[in-house]
Amino acid sequence: MEEGPLTRHVRIQFRGPWVGLAVLVGLLVAMLGATNALAAPTIGPSGSAFYTPPSPLPSGAPGTLVWYRPTTVSLGPAAPAVDAWDVLYLSTDVDGNTFPVTGTVIVPTAAYSGGGTRPVIDYAYGTQGLAQRCAPSLQLAAGTEYDASATLASLEKGYAVVATDYRGYTTGSKPTYVSAADEGDAVLDVDRAAAQIPGSGVSLSAKTFIWGYSQGGGAATYAGESQPSYAPEINLTGVAAGGVPADLISVLNFSNNSVDSAFVMYSVLGLLNANPFIAPGAVLNSQGLAYAATLENDCALQDVGPPNSDQDIDSFLINPIETLLANPTFSQLVASNDINASTPPVPVPYFQYSGEYDEFVPLTQQVALKQAECSLGVTDDYHLYPSDHLITDPAAVPDVLTWIGNLLAGQPAPSTCNLNEPLPAGARTAPEFGDLTVPLNDWALGGSMTLKKLGLSLAVPSTASITALADITSGQFSGTATIPPITQTMKILGIPLRTTVALTLTGPLSGNVSLNTTTGVLSLSGTSSANVTIQSAGIGPLTIPLGCRTKSPVPLSLSISQPVGQLIGAKFTASGTTTFPQLTGCGIIGPILSLLVSGSGNPYTLTISEPPAIPF
Repeated sequence: MEEGPLTRHVRIQFRGPWVGLAVLVGLLVAMLGATNALAAPTIGPSGSAFYTPPSPLPSGAPGTLVWYRPTTVSLGPAAPAVDAWDVLYLSTDVDGNTFPVTGTVIVPTAAYSGGGTRPVIDYAYGTQGLAQRCAPSLQLAAGTEYDASATLASLEKGYAVVATDYRGYTTGSKPTYVSAADEGDAVLDVDRAAAQIPGSGVSLSAKTFIWGYSQGGGAATYAGESQPSYAPEINLTGVAAGGVPADLISVLNFSNNSVDSAFVMYSVLGLLNANPFIAPGAVLNSQGLAYAATLENDCALQDVGPPNSDQDIDSFLINPIETLLANPTFSQLVASNDINASTPPVPVPYFQYSGEYDEFVPLTQQVALKQAECSLGVTDDYHLYPSDHLITDPAAVPDVLTWIGNLLAGQPAPSTCNLNEPLPAGARTAPEFGDLTVPLNDWALGGSMTLKKLGLSLAVPSTASITALADITSGQFSGTATIPPITQTMKILGIPLRTTVALTLTGPLSGNVSLNTTTGVLSLSGTSSANVTIQSAGIGPLTIPLGCRTKSPVPLSLSISQPVGQLIGAKFTASGTTTFPQLTGCGIIGPILSLLVSGSGNPYTLTISEPPAIPF
């Protein structure tokens, strides 16, 4: 192919020794002379003016902090006290050109109790959206960041968190979505910038973990692979990445015409924004240009499901997507963002994770990434969660932090490279069309009900389970629960009476579910009821069969409202009170039992928890 602008975008070129030399020269220039152009970072302007870079842009090495300002972040009532800053810093694009990017630095105010320098979590957020208001720094401040679980949980551990907004959220710019070099470099450079904030306590010598999910999983992996040549001064200790879009062509084909088809257009626009030598009008037709203008005003949650789902990208392109991908220029551009066996290995332990029912990022190419990293000698600890793309994000947070904690404690990094099992039966290998649904297959059902008069708590057995489907599009929730009999000892007139109680739902679980696309709040409400039967009662070795039961079902209601960004682990809790009816069929002890257990105001708590991930 004739040499032209695209040849600069082949990934191996900017990953090679020349880039390492260029970065070294840049650092030396910054130390020896270029600092005269930017002697020290300054406090940036207030309000939205912070996101308008100075003109001309100051010179400096990648990661140079241009300005910063104190800020607040809203992570919910459980969040620890923190100091936080917005930052605007320099980073590089696919061609090595300098551009400004914003981000956030958050540090707990309490001294780190783990010994040594406070570790740093360099978090790469998942897909945010194309509008400037979608920038993670703005959503963290507003309390609307749906992907904040890892940030919250890391701060609770006492770690510092640094996070890039990625390129394209400064005033007048556009996001370069899925442009791996732009994203990976911005991830590494925010760590450099954070260390320049006076009094932040963030150090490049601190043990640093890069972590991200979905778009952020790709950015985190790319940053990890680039770190030895691009930012060797960062003390990289581990990389964790979930839902990684490693094979962009596979992701585009999988998502087209599906529930997340809007992200196909995101990807096309991101690559065009990253590569201005291709004019949008040369790729998009008039309908596509109009659709792009609409999406550029949205944040990500607004674009999942109708009216943006099940869209065929071909209707927005001058030429069909197959023709576009067959074009050597565009196909090479897309492929340059892939992560595979031809790219450098992650140089540190790698925790990789996926959702078994991922409807956004094809699971097969995520497994192929694990195999590629293992073939390169990477210590890849891959885990498969029994959930979809959305729920896997918070579900994995406790496991990732356990992995990080073990590495900090000096334990050897685990690996699943010796495991090569087929995908579990039922794992999603095809796109999801129509409604956006979240499956809850055999989730653990827990909780208890307290009989107020007796002060007796009846615990749901550990083997209880629920299987349900939450249809985000239609707003309907339905499912069934399996609750084994409960054996409990209660005292009647001071005599310990061992009872076995069965709860049988009178019908399927049903209710409403919604995901607020602005606030990220997940709400679930519904009602059900259960017939309660005391199957037997006994004292010591003596057990008497009974047919004692409630005259009417016990009413149960379920009400959950939880910001997705505050979920740590996939566990939902609901509580309330219920009325325990009179008993019948209990024989001569019936009146006594009814007197002791029936009545209103009996509190109960129900929990729904995802089963554990499997090493894969």
